[in-house]
Amino acid sequence: MTSSLCTLATMRIAGPVLWLLALFGVGCTSSSGAGPGAGGGGNRDAGVTREGGRSCSPIPSGCLCVFGEDDDPGPLATCDPTSVIQSAGGAEQGVCCEEEVFCGCDAYVCRNDQARQYCQCGTTFSVSTAVQGSPVFECPPIIPVEEQKCCLSVENRTCICSVLPCDENAVGVATCSLAEIAVCYPAAPRVVSACR
Repeated sequence: MTSSLCTLATMRIAGPVLWLLALFGVGCTSSSGAGPGAGGGGNRDAGVTREGGRSCSPIPSGCLCVFGEDDDPGPLATCDPTSVIQSAGGAEQGVCCEEEVFCGCDAYVCRNDQARQYCQCGTTFSVSTAVQGSPVFECPPIIPVEEQKCCLSVENRTCICSVLPCDENAVGVATCSLAEIAVCYPAAPRVVSACR
């Protein structure tokens, strides 16, 4: 897979942060060094047949498979909702989303920091670096409730409940939860059971 296509695919699935990682070669593989047992083409869930294989690589939030004309399977044998979950506590959820040139699986979690009256849901990678609180399935109400503001940003794939107002890229929602955030977005609209 060419570097520019890999960069484009990573940018479309994971936004500006992962686009920068892809630009520096993190999470994508080259077509050199293909070995035996290369991945086969085809989308099991949508019934779309593709020529070539899927090159699957780890990315900070999960894994990314790029469809190509080569047979380089990449470093990952499995890219599915279970393989991206990082903790055994049960408060994480994996989701795989597919688009025309890529398929990605990400792990999502919500963490609540009661002392700061702050709860954030998003990819496990981003939330775990920003919030030290306990994993939860849904952000609990902040006391007093009338001061709570929950803000969903589809672009950043995050939902935050705090006493701060929503920024310009977010919309107000009643609460933040895994059910709301662990979904496929317009850049990769099809939910699939696995990328590989």
